[in-house]
Amino acid sequence: MKQELLDVSLETNIKKEEGYLKALAYKLSKSQDDAQDLLQDTWVRIIENYPTYDNRNKFRSWASVIMKNIFINNFRSGKRKGVSVDIEYAKVCVDDNRRAEYIDKFIYKAINNLPHEMSAVFYLYLKGYAYEEIAHLMSIPLGTVKSRIFCTKKRLQAILKPIYEDDSN
Repeated sequence: MKQELLDVSLETNIKKEEGYLKALAYKLSKSQDDAQDLLQDTWVRIIENYPTYDNRNKFRSWASVIMKNIFINNFRSGKRKGVSVDIEYAKVCVDDNRRAEYIDKFIYKAINNLPHEMSAVFYLYLKGYAYEEIAHLMSIPLGTVKSRIFCTKKRLQAILKPIYEDDSN
């Protein structure tokens, strides 16, 4: 049963992000054939590693990191001869991934520092549960769920505002 849920979840995520990953593969490789190879290598790696996928992170981000890492590894190892590569873009991809990982850790740390009644509801919200499902799971009124999520978002905005202000400078 658990394997079936994994398979359905994987299939759903693949269908949802297929177009985005195709475009990213082409942007990285600049060639239709190389993009197709990169995409296929990425799908293989995603399927192999999906059981270790952490639902706290977005599938798109996780899959993009996998693709970018494969691209960089292939480039370094010389697998793609004659490929036109934007080195600066590849460097930016690596830097963006590191920054995103830092921000994710910072956000989760901020959430963990909130009162438990707020963080518990917000984690369920982040995992994609509907407000009604959260209310049922937590045995609290629907209005309380909405209020806690709203208040948590406001607190996180205040906590994270300095990070995003730094990005605009």
